[in-house]
Amino acid sequence: MDSSFKPVPAYASILTARIIPPTGGETKFADLRGAWNALPTDMQQRADGLVVEHDIIKSRQKCGDQNIDEDE
Repeated sequence: MDSSFKPVPAYASILTARIIPPTGGETKFADLRGAWNALPTDMQQRADGLVVEHDIIKSRQKCGDQNIDEDE
């Protein structure tokens, strides 16, 4: 987990492989600064100041995790 669900997310993340497929499985990264700069100015103005909240429970449920403790 990259802790993106925390108020102050982790400074860095580590990506490891548990199972390596014989073909495919390439990892891709997105440059969010580049994506922001590529947005038209009007879209940047509409999005500026918005805040996104990542819900760890909802994300885990979408992945099929049903073992979520009530305390979480």
